[in-house]
Amino acid sequence: MEGFFTACQFAQPRTSRQLRPLALDFNSNGKMNAADDSYDDDVGEVVRLIMHKTILARRSNNIGWSMVAFLGHPHVNVAHAKLLLYNNPDALIDPAHGAFGVSPLDRMASGYFIHGDPIEWAEKLRLALKVAAYIRTNKKEGAETVLPDGFFRPVSSFSTDARVGSPSPESFFPYHELIRLITSEDFRGHKFGVSGWMNTLEACTSSDPSAFLRYDNLGNLPIHAALGSECNTTLGLKSERRLIKYLLSLDRNMALCREGGNVSVERRLPLRMSIENGWPVYDLIIDAALSRTSLRRNSRDITENMCNSTPLLHDALMGPYHQMFGIHGARHLIKKIMAKMTQVLRQLQEQERIDAAKFNLVQSVDSDGRTALHVALQHKWPVYDMLIKATPTSLENQDPSSRLYPFQTLAVALKDDAPLETSMLYDLIRGNPLCIDQHEH
Repeated sequence: MEGFFTACQFAQPRTSRQLRPLALDFNSNGKMNAADDSYDDDVGEVVRLIMHKTILARRSNNIGWSMVAFLGHPHVNVAHAKLLLYNNPDALIDPAHGAFGVSPLDRMASGYFIHGDPIEWAEKLRLALKVAAYIRTNKKEGAETVLPDGFFRPVSSFSTDARVGSPSPESFFPYHELIRLITSEDFRGHKFGVSGWMNTLEACTSSDPSAFLRYDNLGNLPIHAALGSECNTTLGLKSERRLIKYLLSLDRNMALCREGGNVSVERRLPLRMSIENGWPVYDLIIDAALSRTSLRRNSRDITENMCNSTPLLHDALMGPYHQMFGIHGARHLIKKIMAKMTQVLRQLQEQERIDAAKFNLVQSVDSDGRTALHVALQHKWPVYDMLIKATPTSLENQDPSSRLYPFQTLAVALKDDAPLETSMLYDLIRGNPLCIDQHEH
């Protein structure tokens, strides 16, 4: 390995004799593509030769680790990283090729081994994430993965115009992939430390300020990539909150951006996604949504795609809650949201000039005239008593779309005779028995 690292060091721009930096592009056989075959001296060829000899020597001595394990080393530049990944792409995600059963990719994402130039390191991480994504979608049982020729040749620069309904020309989005990796239940980078991955995120943001503010071709932001799957990470509660807090700190308006996907399906806001998938971050999202302060000037797309017409309480109730919360947790969650909305509403009313967008977020009735009670009963949230206590007249309001009273809304939603749901129905009728006579008339 000493010979390899020595050769790599001579290939660095600051110590090499060559007049311009190398831009190597190797095909799947480890041979250089013809278009990139012209350089000023033979330093690149020497590095490649020693790299191959080192690979052969390690194999002959039964050294199990692939040299991909050294991908993050500062002496391995971007061109060398491409050759390593071409030579043995499967090793990138194999836990047998790293210490403590941690794959080279997870080791890099852990954030504890960012050596040398952080911008070059971030570029190597992007290459690794692209290879890992290719393996995941193209891996054949029992066969070695072979990367296609020109795999690392960029189609275009990272797109900044990928908006909802306007697919990006890019088909791979490294920062979405990174978030999926860190939040995966298979991520083992935490073995080196519980929060080192924050260094990884910061390195990516340092090399690309818009890294986590960019939409993919489906119209999803990286925060949607995290909240879109069930919260079953290896990070722990504090680190899960720290991740979402960091993403929101880049631009708090993300808290009001709907996920992408099929236009025929109701696209969820981050608050709804977090409650449905069990992420313990609903308070962070609400605080960000009500602050409505963009910390960056280059996130115009995010501002244009914001949705502030749905009250936060309605959004929270507009679907099921994750079993992780349980009944007690669900009630506590809604209690917290109601208290926050009451506090903000009171502050707004004391101001001379009311922020209309923020005012919409803390209303108890949405733009269609539906109360929070209607929404809660439709999705069978066990919080009807809290909502009625806050707004007693909601028992007398019919749903504008269905013309049903609250007790009727719940009756339609019931699919069985569960004791809790049945008792809810009787409580609603007792709360306003006159609504039965009014309906009959």
